[in-house]
Amino acid sequence: MIGMAFFWVYFRHQAFFQALYPLATSAESGGHAMLYVAVMLVLLVLCALAIPLAPRIETLLRKHPVSVVAAGAAGSVGAWCAVASSGAAGVSALQVVSVPLVALGFFAACLAWARYFVRVFSARAITLLALSYVLSLVVLSCLGFNSQVRDAIAVASPLCAALCWYALPHPATGEAAGPALGLSAVIKKTDPYVLLFIAFLLAGSFVRGIVDLGGATDFRWPISIAMAVAVLAVCVLYQRGRFFQGAGEDPNDASNVEVMVLKCWVALALCFFLGAFAFLVAGPDFVGGQVVVVSRSTLDFFLWILLCNMVKRGKLPFVPVFVACSIFVEALSWIISYSLTPSLLLISGTKRLAASEMLVLVIVFVLLALIIAFLGVIVLRNAKKASAPALSFAAEAPVQVEAASDSAEQADSLSIAQAYHLTAREMEVAELFSRGHSIKKVAATLFISTSTAQSHIKSAYRKLGVHTRDELIEKLGNG
Repeated sequence: MIGMAFFWVYFRHQAFFQALYPLATSAESGGHAMLYVAVMLVLLVLCALAIPLAPRIETLLRKHPVSVVAAGAAGSVGAWCAVASSGAAGVSALQVVSVPLVALGFFAACLAWARYFVRVFSARAITLLALSYVLSLVVLSCLGFNSQVRDAIAVASPLCAALCWYALPHPATGEAAGPALGLSAVIKKTDPYVLLFIAFLLAGSFVRGIVDLGGATDFRWPISIAMAVAVLAVCVLYQRGRFFQGAGEDPNDASNVEVMVLKCWVALALCFFLGAFAFLVAGPDFVGGQVVVVSRSTLDFFLWILLCNMVKRGKLPFVPVFVACSIFVEALSWIISYSLTPSLLLISGTKRLAASEMLVLVIVFVLLALIIAFLGVIVLRNAKKASAPALSFAAEAPVQVEAASDSAEQADSLSIAQAYHLTAREMEVAELFSRGHSIKKVAATLFISTSTAQSHIKSAYRKLGVHTRDELIEKLGNG
């Protein structure tokens, strides 16, 4: 929890990153804003190199965890170089040296903590993540209001995050490195929910850049605290089985985690749009812009959980997922907020263009269009599933069958499904599962996700009144 609190310093709290590389919008920048962009560009390069080298990186983290400590130490050295030379006129050699070191420290810490939380992922781990997020806001951000303490935390954070991770148990065996995948393969296998989260994060980055450009951030910290405490409360209730799942449902089940995260996304999306419309009505200096920024940051927290959940159920190796969907997106969003947006909305370095309201309006329109398209795809998929019983049972009757035994089995399946009110998909999953296939194999055979297959088999167990695979085999007559 302490290690993740130090990790959130760079991942979520820009005040500490800006202690190293002041932005052009701050009074103390001194023209060094390009160093900040340079760190982001180095992160993007590391992401491009990491995806094809994913198996080697996983092996390195597993067999040589001290490498993360070395990267964390390099990150702290780089942070010290940046802080020590921040007052110099022009860009010094120390600042140039600090850029790759800071980027490496952040990159290694992100993958290291991703690997750990994927391995121990559970409802309790989600609560610890939320608690560490609150701790980083209440303690570290509060201390960061003092510039000297802020600089000290910014320098120490990479090494502290790495040392805390190194102190955890790291089994060197029992984990196979995932295959090397291209970016297109990662995108194709990524859950569509993840892409929707990313769309909100990138869109919110423009609003964050506009709000920070205006310099009105007085309300952000208390709103962040309130939002983080609310998220912690949700996670605690979820872990105890009192929120976002039915009675008796396992909070560690992948499908239940997915439902919890998506319901939180609905609430945060409403806050996002509410803040955006308040921004349009009252302008960026009003609290509406801060609500958008804080909602966006909280969505980033839930994206981390969604990625852990997706990797935990074995859909993709953790390195490609967190590189493409977390580190890459974060670096790109920082560039959008603190380089692209200021360059679009500034004249002569100080005057803000009135086009900011139009930009926010376009963002709202695009996000609403994406949501409508996303919901449309879900409706079409559900419509196809709803028509599956007729295709699977009734429509197959007139088709010529190859053997009498196949006809008998289909008749038995139809009678069992009708007697126990099983859907066609539930019957298909139950039959394959009763024949000895694993849930992953069943999902791959039917071209559905593992969590969907788990939901179908649970429903089939409940309707058939069975509790084990042997009872299922006996019920379906596959023995």
